[in-house]
Amino acid sequence: MYSQQPQRIVLGGMVGTGKSTFAFSLERALSADPDVPSVGLHEIDPYSDTHAMIAGTKSPAERLKKAKVDFERVLVPRIVEFKQDESAVVLGDLPGKLTNPRMGEMVAHATHAIVVGRHPVAKDASNRNHRSTNDWLAFFERRGIPVIARIQSVLPGQEAWQGFLQIEGLSRVPLPNHPTVHEVKDTIKTLMGIGPQLELVASAA
Repeated sequence: MYSQQPQRIVLGGMVGTGKSTFAFSLERALSADPDVPSVGLHEIDPYSDTHAMIAGTKSPAERLKKAKVDFERVLVPRIVEFKQDESAVVLGDLPGKLTNPRMGEMVAHATHAIVVGRHPVAKDASNRNHRSTNDWLAFFERRGIPVIARIQSVLPGQEAWQGFLQIEGLSRVPLPNHPTVHEVKDTIKTLMGIGPQLELVASAA
């Protein structure tokens, strides 16, 4: 018997990690699992419509990237949708800017979190919005939101981080059959009480 309370899981991480692609991949893997009654996926990020591009309903040229957002008109309805979705698993894809002043509101209804990280690049040092993976982990710890999986988005030849699951190819093409996606799916099923009683991925760190 699965837990009747929705598992509301937010995905956070640095800009450019492929977080939205991972969220899409996880949603598809969960939706294809007959043990999971229902899944909801919400793009809480108010700055772009990456999900529409990954789904193929918009081209990269049509993707909207906003420098400024009317938070009350755009963000608040997205938070409400994430809060009110009664699916068994509710995934919320956060913006990559941890410095967003409304980030606390975005995660207020989350029961758990997944962090997607990557190796730093040169532009990170000059952009105050590009907070590190450790900053994201610390943010969720301060909020009392358990991190159930730590994902490292890697390029060929990059060093693997200890305590993280690795995945290549997060470039806006869903990878629902990737072993890392399935390991996180099984962790979520354990939270629901319907999967193998595995240790949470985060406990490996």
